Amino acid sequence: MFRQIALILRERIGAVWRAGDELPSEGALAIEFRVNRNTLRRAIGLLVDEGVLERRRGIKLRVARLPSLERPKLEADPTQLFRMRPGTEFKVLAFNTLPLPTDAAASLGLEPGTEACRIDRLLMAGSEVLAYLVVHVPVDIGAKLRKLDLRHHTITALLYANLGVHTRRIQQTIEATLADASIAAALGMAPGAAALRCGYVITDELDRPVQAATYFYPGDRFRLTLEIQTPPPGELTGAKRMESWPLAVTESPKAPKPRVALSSDLGRSAKPRRSRKIAGR
Repeated sequence: MFRQIALILRERIGAVWRAGDELPSEGALAIEFRVNRNTLRRAIGLLVDEGVLERRRGIKLRVARLPSLERPKLEADPTQLFRMRPGTEFKVLAFNTLPLPTDAAASLGLEPGTEACRIDRLLMAGSEVLAYLVVHVPVDIGAKLRKLDLRHHTITALLYANLGVHTRRIQQTIEATLADASIAAALGMAPGAAALRCGYVITDELDRPVQAATYFYPGDRFRLTLEIQTPPPGELTGAKRMESWPLAVTESPKAPKPRVALSSDLGRSAKPRRSRKIAGR
């Protein structure tokens, strides 16, 4: 409930309240949303932690900044999220050999608890943190990665350029999630704030999983845009035909099979006549 209230308050900032404006009292807001003050304070606390609202002794709560104006969204292609953006670099937080959790083990095709290398990094644009990265790789690959430049290159680029690992398949998943305390702190967000979770499983040319990566992005920082190009309506594309709506793909129409007439469909007049034998002839 308090997260929903925080979202509503956030939407009002810029539409109703401007930077420097004071908000109604906690009592008035609690009555409006029909919640107790503790729930309201938790909602306000999220916005205070984000720097959108500020509270000082002796004065009411007021708007500190307009996030939609001061933090414009970064455009991103969903298929390119695991690549470095121009002008960015990585900050390595940790490189450890640890037992694999269940989800990472499944992605790498290993048993849970099997030791693997975990690499924690931040994607930085100057002093701003754009993403928190967690990468798991098998131990034999991790031993070689330790000696390489993890600050200026993605793991995938290092696997190809330095270790001769050729990517055969990349499986990507994108979903909304809530940032836990450690991820939120690294991204400068309030715990429980919305985040974008992007997962990748990369296999080599032998179809062996060589990397399981998870990127966490601030939920209010990126806008994903995917451009889809389609042929003109009616144009055949392989075994498919594009209909009048560009995104409606249907099977190509097949020629109707010739209908075989059954005896029940034929009238009496259509039945072949038998010749009648006349006695004496």
